[in-house]
Amino acid sequence: MATVQVLDEQEAVDVDVDALEKMAVAVLDDQGYADYELSVVLVDDKRMQQLNRDYMNHDEPTNVLSFSQQERSEGEDGPEFENPMLGDVVISTETCARDAAAVGAPPVEEIAYILVHGIAHLIGYDHVGNRADDAPEMERFEQEMFKRFGYLAINSQGADSLARK
Repeated sequence: MATVQVLDEQEAVDVDVDALEKMAVAVLDDQGYADYELSVVLVDDKRMQQLNRDYMNHDEPTNVLSFSQQERSEGEDGPEFENPMLGDVVISTETCARDAAAVGAPPVEEIAYILVHGIAHLIGYDHVGNRADDAPEMERFEQEMFKRFGYLAINSQGADSLARK
């Protein structure tokens, strides 16, 4: 079973960190990353803007940043990593709450979906730069994982169904 630690360093959105942890473990285990560790950090827009400026040269908050701790190589049975620490996913709950409001979804649902997006980046999916053509494949992966495991985060918050389909 994958090891996931969720750190809640924000106060803007009430988040069930245990539920997010369960969802992340389910996604990682399902994708063959049961022996890996992941750190998830929930932050506010101010902290996210600082990270986005420092690491991506974008002076604005964003919904998620993923920081890999791996050098990826392809083995016979798929990706191989030398380090058990997969990486860090940093999520701005404030940006997620705004994005959720724009589509009529609860903030926790957007946070859960964005967590899947962040994990996707760490396990080899991408949608920017020279991998922009991979965006549809990444989106299919995100939707499949969210439909299969999103309830682990959503139902803990009292939602009885997923607004995001």
